[in-house]
Amino acid sequence: MSIIENILKKVVLNEAVITEKVTLSQSVFKIRLQSESIRNANFLPGSFLRMAIGIGNEEVSLKDKIRSYSVWDINSKEGFLDLAIATHSNGMGSQWAKECQVGDQVYFKWKKGNFLANDSADSYIIIGDLSALSHLYMINRNIGENKQVASVITANKKANYFQI
Repeated sequence: MSIIENILKKVVLNEAVITEKVTLSQSVFKIRLQSESIRNANFLPGSFLRMAIGIGNEEVSLKDKIRSYSVWDINSKEGFLDLAIATHSNGMGSQWAKECQVGDQVYFKWKKGNFLANDSADSYIIIGDLSALSHLYMINRNIGENKQVASVITANKKANYFQI
């Protein structure tokens, strides 16, 4: 592990443990992370995580070790969050999602992003692909009741979709 990776782990990143891994569809895994930092997070619906998934792998550049994942669901009181990670791209993040195990430690940083839940309109059109589905579920759950919402989500196979 490089000096930079050690500094990232100890100074910059939060640590969590994978406490659950479930296959949601042919190409999506639900991965639950638990930590005290999740319990203390000031979470805004639509925020995401920058995860360091290649720490220790010297064959991969530092920029390729960082992947962004939307928070599908969060329980701040219990200190856990769920990610729904699509693996259809077969990239480094896909490989990590396929290979990670319950009990593994992970490292992450919160990111606010620009696509947050906003309840100021009366109606919404939500459009995205399978990789955005968990993010769109979070937005939909947090834009308020009594809103008119229409959604279009694309995937190459119906079997790849998953439910809330």
